[in-house]
Amino acid sequence: MLEINLLTESDRDRWEWLARDKDTYFELERSDDDYERTWRRLLDDEQVRGIGARQDGRMVGIAHYLYWNTLEDAPARGLYDKVGRLHQGLILYTYRRDANLASTQR
Repeated sequence: MLEINLLTESDRDRWEWLARDKDTYFELERSDDDYERTWRRLLDDEQVRGIGARQDGRMVGIAHYLYWNTLEDAPARGLYDKVGRLHQGLILYTYRRDANLASTQR
């Protein structure tokens, strides 16, 4: 059975193994301090979160995401509400960059 939930302190070793394996695949080099900083943010930061997918109790996948409460940021919510749509009780915000824009334009 697949189960997904927030990372906890006890997930540290398996999370790092999966994170390093992903970085190896994408040929990225990170220091031990980078992994430590990321791990601390995943557990302690109010906006960055980490989740783990467990198959029969063993973590087999991880994801990191940014949690942003637009109820606390009314100007941003006003902007995003122009592009958002209601999806199963939640507002789903998506953005697709115009392929015709130059990559240096921001």
